[in-house]
Amino acid sequence: MAWTDPPRTWVAAETVTSTLMNTHVRDQLSYLYAGRVYRLDTVTSSTGNVGVGEDTLWSHSLTAGECGTDGDSIKGLAWGITANNANTKDIQLRVDDGATDTSILDVSLTVSQAGEWMLGFVVTRTGSTTFRSAAQVVDGVANTQVTLSAQNTHIGSLTWANAVEVRVTGEATSDDDIEIEGGGLTLVTV
Repeated sequence: MAWTDPPRTWVAAETVTSTLMNTHVRDQLSYLYAGRVYRLDTVTSSTGNVGVGEDTLWSHSLTAGECGTDGDSIKGLAWGITANNANTKDIQLRVDDGATDTSILDVSLTVSQAGEWMLGFVVTRTGSTTFRSAAQVVDGVANTQVTLSAQNTHIGSLTWANAVEVRVTGEATSDDDIEIEGGGLTLVTV
């Protein structure tokens, strides 16, 4: 849709039709808001794993069709800490459309260090039922060199007409072996 120039000058008492409203309001707003970045969610408090098994540290559900155009992308950044013990600590990034729960990244973080981790990712819609993604996680001790860096690219299936959940999970042995402390999620439209 193109910008209608000049914008319509409305006249008092004229009959407003759906064609006029679609052309001069809907299409103008669509033009103005195309290619925008929308903040979807922000993590502002700590959440840790609970005992043995995989626990959700952070999740956000996009409404059905919210990522509605090929090229739209979900971008996220999350960070947290790990406990200084020998327990295995895994972090995962998942996307789930209700029918398919896809793990994009599954990484074991460094054990026996009181560490910090950071996860960055992009999930891009490539079709009504497909996506491509890239994700990277790093961990290490605060203000020192990175101990671990792991990344993954993924091509998968996801029905974008459904509600889609983006989820960061932690899997460990004892409470708070892995915690999320902050993060943000955005939708970038084309």
